[in-house]
Amino acid sequence: INNNFDRLKADNATETLFSANFELLLTIMFEGDNISIESGETVSEATSRAAAANNYSTSDFGHRIDILIHNSCYKSRNEYCCIEFKRQDAAVGLLTMQQSKSIRLNGAILNDLRAKASADDMFIINMDFWGADGYIVGLTLFENVHLADQISSVHMPVSLIELEDFRSTLKYMYKWRQNILHQSRKVALGVFKEKRKYETVDISRSSTSVCLSPERTTSEEPLYMYYSPSKKQKKLKFTKKS
Repeated sequence: INNNFDRLKADNATETLFSANFELLLTIMFEGDNISIESGETVSEATSRAAAANNYSTSDFGHRIDILIHNSCYKSRNEYCCIEFKRQDAAVGLLTMQQSKSIRLNGAILNDLRAKASADDMFIINMDFWGADGYIVGLTLFENVHLADQISSVHMPVSLIELEDFRSTLKYMYKWRQNILHQSRKVALGVFKEKRKYETVDISRSSTSVCLSPERTTSEEPLYMYYSPSKKQKKLKFTKKS
């Protein structure tokens, strides 16, 4: 991180540079944990499923994400949050769009976590950045409405003089890390219980007929998430109209 100070302070520093720098920090923080950090405009499986299930959605391929936090257990890929980046000089309108996108993407991930853990007390803590500045947000579901609340502002250092202030950001980030690990354990337990519930067959006695798995039921209807069309789809629609 220290080696990138000059590049991060440059006026033409891109969001890709900031996200790559942040990814390096996350790799250090989660070293030794069963957590993966995926970057480079990846796609969330949770958002893809949510978009495909949403009759009002115009895309079933998922939206691109700058950084995705996830892991795997019992052959199940589990996603815990996504983090978005924009340039330091991004316009307010663009930042507002990023905020809306982030809430919708993390909302779909939250729905997926609640289903896998079979728990309604699941919540997500994620981050959004514009350049070196950003904020930590808590996202929960209450009466079928996603509620987002800012927890704290954060700042990534771009010079040595800012390292002292960076301590506050690190404290919040390690609390965020603990939440990710806690949620991952709850999801792993939920996935394991589901696997045992629907894959175990009673074959203890030859005279006993095979016990079929019970019909799967969901405790509540999934909350549909709206996703705006991708640039490619917008262009295709415009061509057809022309």
